[in-house]
Amino acid sequence: MAEQHKLSMGMSPRLEQRLKLSALQIQAMEILQLQRMELLTKIKEELESNPTLEVADETSGEEVSVIKPEATDENAEVPEDKGDTAVEEKEDIVEKIDNSRDEMPTPSYKRYDVVNKKDEAIQNTPAPTLTLQDYIYHQFIALNITAEQRNIGEQIIYNIDSEGYLKTPLEEIAQTAQVTPEQVRQVLDLIQHLDPPGVGATSLEECLLLQLENDDPELELKKIIISRHLKDIEENRIPQIAKKLNLTVEELNIIIKEIEHLNPHPGADFDPDKTSYVAPDVTIKEIDGNYEIILENDYIPRMRISNYYQQMAQENVGGKTAREFLRSKMESAKRLINAIELRQRTLRRISQNIVDVQTGFLKDGITQLKPLKMKEVAKKLGLHISTISRAISNKYIQTPNGLFKMKFFFTSCTEMASGEQMTQQNVLNAMKVIVEQEDKKSPLRDAQIMDMLKAQQFPVCRRTVAKYRMMLKIPPVSKRKSY
Repeated sequence: MAEQHKLSMGMSPRLEQRLKLSALQIQAMEILQLQRMELLTKIKEELESNPTLEVADETSGEEVSVIKPEATDENAEVPEDKGDTAVEEKEDIVEKIDNSRDEMPTPSYKRYDVVNKKDEAIQNTPAPTLTLQDYIYHQFIALNITAEQRNIGEQIIYNIDSEGYLKTPLEEIAQTAQVTPEQVRQVLDLIQHLDPPGVGATSLEECLLLQLENDDPELELKKIIISRHLKDIEENRIPQIAKKLNLTVEELNIIIKEIEHLNPHPGADFDPDKTSYVAPDVTIKEIDGNYEIILENDYIPRMRISNYYQQMAQENVGGKTAREFLRSKMESAKRLINAIELRQRTLRRISQNIVDVQTGFLKDGITQLKPLKMKEVAKKLGLHISTISRAISNKYIQTPNGLFKMKFFFTSCTEMASGEQMTQQNVLNAMKVIVEQEDKKSPLRDAQIMDMLKAQQFPVCRRTVAKYRMMLKIPPVSKRKSY
């Protein structure tokens, strides 16, 4: 931020440099959050659209070529916007470059086929199912919340239906959580700002309102239409609405079309019947008692900027316009290469931090999972918390104990009376032990398990016990009884 402030205080050339840096940051953030198959698609698109980007010949032993941007000529003439002629000019540039090929030696070029045996094998590996409620819950516990807010949030989240709506009255949730309706409302406000947009709404109107952008110039008008006129729109009373709002029918229709792009079913994408396929971005292997991090790089082609086109640009083949075109494409190629390198480096650093903190889990399993917050990792690595969030989004780690989402290792925690910290997994483990040791002729009811957990300084409610029991696939008391 300080650097951006300095740049913003400078003259126009420095301001131009700040905008270029911003473009690099945007590219890096986009690449960082892509899943592996999305990244592969992005690379394929860039290879097809950018003639200066090519896949390095692995047998040649050549290093990846990265060029530095040439200094910007402050006195250079800024080209005018010529509208439809821009496409024709671009075609002319490409034609000039193509016509100049005979003057240059033919470059060696290795095409990259994105479909290979490894990717085919990957597509046969099913991913674990993630419910809408679990997706929301993982985001919620990453917030800076109190134990009481977490308890309330659990009651809210696991009452959200498959469409993404909260149909349970707030008063009922307040009674179950033994708090006031106002406290429930405050926690619901936090949940309603999570992904997917519109989740946790108590009505269609609220769902749509939650999805509006605060910087929308038509924000207030859209709020009025959604709050007061959805029924009128359904009845096609467009002229009457337009008259009330002092709009023309054409103006109103434009706004209605924008509202229609909002999602009335924010939870619909979490269809339990959908089948998805995943493969790890990182693998952790135990070698001689140590845990080694292996980045799965095989699916990423080793790219470089074409020496052939660099030479063309340097020798001004095709003229100034062709040179500027090539320089722009080479800058784009360099940004992509650097962004991918940054993505892999960031994944490795985060993975190393996971290994450092979760050694107990890697050695002894899920019962040894420790609390780990994104903001703690961000501080340790000198990164912004949003960078950590993007980096671990939809990424998977293969561990000695199975395949997990990277987000799985970022568990929030609650402080117990003893001052120790507990994770959800600590509670699950304690609960599992309690049930294993119960008298099978008189098994424990959920309320009794709750009391025993509280005696062990795990402050949970009966409803949470019921939810955790289902997570552990422990049958209800009537089915656990032995005669």
